[in-house]
Amino acid sequence: MRRMMVAAVAVVVAGFGGASHALAAGGLLLAPTATNDGEEHLFWGSGAGLVNDYLTQTSGGWVWNGPGEITGCTAVPSASTDGDVIAVDQIYPRPGRNAPNQLCDSVYARYNPSSNSNSWLVTGPSIVGAADERTANVINSSTDSSSRHVFYLGSDHQLWNFWGSSSNGPNLSGPDPVGGSLASDPVAIATSDTGIDVFYVGTDGGIYHSWYDGSAWHVQQPLPSAPVEGSLSAVIHNGQEHVFWRTPGGQLFNDYFTGAGWGGPGYIASGASSDPYAIVTGGGGMDVFTTVNGAPVHTWYGSRWSPLLGMPGSGITGPVSAVETAAGGEDMFFWGPSNHPFHEYVDPSGIWRGPFQLPG
Repeated sequence: MRRMMVAAVAVVVAGFGGASHALAAGGLLLAPTATNDGEEHLFWGSGAGLVNDYLTQTSGGWVWNGPGEITGCTAVPSASTDGDVIAVDQIYPRPGRNAPNQLCDSVYARYNPSSNSNSWLVTGPSIVGAADERTANVINSSTDSSSRHVFYLGSDHQLWNFWGSSSNGPNLSGPDPVGGSLASDPVAIATSDTGIDVFYVGTDGGIYHSWYDGSAWHVQQPLPSAPVEGSLSAVIHNGQEHVFWRTPGGQLFNDYFTGAGWGGPGYIASGASSDPYAIVTGGGGMDVFTTVNGAPVHTWYGSRWSPLLGMPGSGITGPVSAVETAAGGEDMFFWGPSNHPFHEYVDPSGIWRGPFQLPG
């Protein structure tokens, strides 16, 4: 199996040839996503607003560009892609004493991928409801490629939801309270033609999910779990739902839905220092990224989970994020020395290359 090897570390400002949590200042997330034509986009919030680095193909190869400011929001983004449409949503901290935070929304639409004609459709900050100072989570519907659903932790600790077209900007329905009693960011996945499952940590410290069956919500359903530290991560793998977390002692666990019930909690590995970030890989497996004392590591699943495997790099200041590329590769992102964004990627031979400093 690939991904067990690492290459020598080289720090450069460059892109690379070939081919759904890291902290910035103020604890902001690097949110990556990839389009069908091979581009990658990386979003984060800063004092200047929502910022974007992007990987595009030029006559000289694939090159990272940026950073570019998209909106005036200064918050944690969540990004989702369906084909060549990227939806980005943020929690927007409103100025003023005791002013509730609001959801800030923007949409990127690729109008003509064949001619490389791109345009940002900025629809924010559109005020859609009070929110906690955490992260909105955006997913695209598995049935309607033009539909997106945004979930967030409300200031009342309930799960809230609004939805709409990925190309219609602020024409969104909601927000509506789903319910529950949340103490963490929600993590949502599309489970079937009409199904949605949203995972979170409850105010009692347990892991819960609220799921939609196509006509009604089933709210605050408990999952078998071990103690939780930090945020959750969730994916769909071979039709099964998987949710991942770490314990206060640094153990990685997951729970998974077998179709008849939940089969966990299952122990994966020990020694994690940051929240896990899971992706489904092009080879049909899963890869979960985390850190150990500021160094990136990962564990991958083929028929069983590997131990934590070392990757190039050190000096990571928070959790990591990752994305599967259109070519079936993997790209991992984090904030490194001097608070710059970095990435490393697995090459076709299975060797992890990097870390490489990104613009920004």
